[in-house]
This record gives sequence, structure tokens and C-alpha cells, in this order.
Amino acid sequence: MNARLTLITLLIYTSIATVIFFAMKGSGNNAILASVFPRELTVNDVLFYSDSTTHAETRLWEFGNGNKTSRPKGSYQFRKAGKYLIKLSINNQLADTFFVTVKPPPVQYIKDTAITIFAKTTSIAGQNEHFKILGADVEWCEWYFGESGKIDARDAETFHAYSSPGTYEVKLVTNLNPNAPLYHTIKVTPAYKLADNIITPEPDAGGGGGGGGGANDLKQHIQKIASGGSFSTNYNYIIKTFLCNNIHVAVTTNGKGGNDFYSYCQNLRLNSGVTIDNVASESDPKTNCINKLIITQH
Repeated sequence: MNARLTLITLLIYTSIATVIFFAMKGSGNNAILASVFPRELTVNDVLFYSDSTTHAETRLWEFGNGNKTSRPKGSYQFRKAGKYLIKLSINNQLADTFFVTVKPPPVQYIKDTAITIFAKTTSIAGQNEHFKILGADVEWCEWYFGESGKIDARDAETFHAYSSPGTYEVKLVTNLNPNAPLYHTIKVTPAYKLADNIITPEPDAGGGGGGGGGANDLKQHIQKIASGGSFSTNYNYIIKTFLCNNIHVAVTTNGKGGNDFYSYCQNLRLNSGVTIDNVASESDPKTNCINKLIITQH
């Protein structure tokens, strides 16, 4: 009887010990202490993985793309976008899984930024100069001509006359180079230094009415173009002597506008027999350069 009781008691204790053993096995001592972050990332971003499971004798990380490692922790980079199932095996048994989403890299649109500044390198004070952006279309631009200390123009093609002689650094900023301005140097000399290069004005007919270089002199040279005279000689003389080299001076003919001086002179060449009756002009008060011609002809 005592032997039977002893056996029963032994079985009870064995059962209790077994329950305690498995309870302890499922306790914190055998918990999986692993992490993966971030769970959302972009191609080539860094993924961090770590395992601190205390009862791990062996471990294996599988990244869902054929790559694996036995290191307890580290970093990894995915080279392709997609959804990946990362597996962690402890002691050759699947212990935990982690889903990771890898997004493609953002698309970068690269615009053609090969733009240059079209402009002369020398000028004279008071003379309108042509500035233009070449190479690509721009959405916006800012011209700094170096004289005012502020933005002087916002058009891709513009004109500027320097009021004083000196060496100026032109700066151009556009949407294609907002942080890398283009620069252009222009040297502006006093107007009198070009006097030797200007053709001496012819005296007015009859010796009166304003002297050499006056309105009658301008009229005579326009008439010479209209009468079939040398286009280049008379045209260049007019723009140098009267128009500060600005070929875009507006011309009104018999009350009708719409032409610049160059286009007007080309029309004279094609329509021989025109007689110039009168030439009047309007000047820019800042530069004293003619900016409009009012011509009467028949």
C-alpha cells in the first residue's frame, strides 16, 4: 500500500515539475527579442535588424530576396522596390516574421541648363545694349546689370543703357540656375571716346537750320537710302550718329506705327521712289538718345 502511495506521489510531483518546466520555457527567458525598422523605406535606404533572444544558440535572418545572414544585428539595403517578408529563425526553427515595403526612388527630372548670356563686352554711356538668354527656354529670370544694385529686368531678352562709364558685372538668375548665377562683364566708356569712330556729319543743305548732325542731316541720309544710295554707309551713319546704335528705335510713318528703324530702312530699299518730306524725333530724357522717329513721306 505504501509502495503504491509512493508511486502516486512521485507521479504527481513529476507532473507538477513538467508543468513548471514548460511554463518556464514559455516565460520571458525564452521570448523572441527581435526588431526590424523601418518597415517602409525607399530603394537604397538603410534597414536595421536586431535580435537579442537569450536562448538563441543559432539564428538566421532571411531578407526575402535570397540574401541571408547569421549575424544577430546589422543593417541591410534593398536594391529593388517591392514587398519583402523577412524571416528570423532561432535554433533552426521559425521564430518571427516581418513585412517590409520598399518604394522606388523618386523620379528626378533634369532640365537642360546649358544657357549663356548674349551681350557685348563693351559699350558707351547712354547707349542701349542688347541682352538675351541663349540655349534654353526659361520660366523666369532676373537681370542685375550692376548699376542699380537691384533687379533691372525680368525678360529673357531685354535692353539696358548704362548712365555712367565703368566696368560692370552683369548677373543673370533663372529657374534653371537659381543657386548658380551666370555672370558677364561689360566695360562702359564715356561717349566722347568714340568720337573718332563716328563719321563727321555732313552740313545741312543751304548751310542753315541746325548745323551738321541736325534733323536735316538725318533726313538726307534716310532719303539716300530711299533713293538707292549705299544702304550700309547711310544706315550705319544714322544709327551711330543719331540712334546710339539702337536698331530698334520705333518709327511712325505718315501717322502709322509698327516698324522699328531697321525694318523701315529695309522697306525703303524695296520701294524705290519714296520722297522724305520731314523727319522729327523724340528722345529718352535719361540717355538723350532718340527712341522714336516721326517721318512724313510720299
